[in-house]
Amino acid sequence: HDIDRITQYHLEPINISFQTMNPELRCKMLHNRFAGDALKKVDRLYEAGIHMNGQIVLCKGWNDGKELEYSISKLEHYMPVLESVSVVPVGLTKYREGLEQLAPFTKEDACEVIDLIEKWQRVFYEKYGIYERRNVKWKIYFSVISLLIRNLLLCHNSSTSVISPFLPDLADED
Repeated sequence: HDIDRITQYHLEPINISFQTMNPELRCKMLHNRFAGDALKKVDRLYEAGIHMNGQIVLCKGWNDGKELEYSISKLEHYMPVLESVSVVPVGLTKYREGLEQLAPFTKEDACEVIDLIEKWQRVFYEKYGIYERRNVKWKIYFSVISLLIRNLLLCHNSSTSVISPFLPDLADED
């Protein structure tokens, strides 16, 4: 099994597409009745100390809002072995025939997502901050890599653009 080899040879970091920590929703989103069970493999990686990076592809009306809040709160269990989680919007193209209908995020939606993520960034930074592993300083934060809504936009009451992480001043720390 792949998980056995990863843990035996300590292959890391492993990049994981979480999408949601809700097993039932994960099955529905991925159209795979076994997708919820895959989260048990994350437990095995965590128990073996395998460093991970995660991603949540955000789908409006599916895994945003309360579901995103739930997922982020559940992902804390894996920190600091889980070094980062990026939250990115689903890419919508004209090639969606036969797929679930998805709506694009509005500017207001993006602001809500960013506010939620920034709230959790503060919590995680206070709890975990920056730590060293193999003489490299790592940051634990959730970031919105991009919310491409017509154009790159700035959020209300925010001096940073959507693609900026919450703690940009830490990038220059030694």
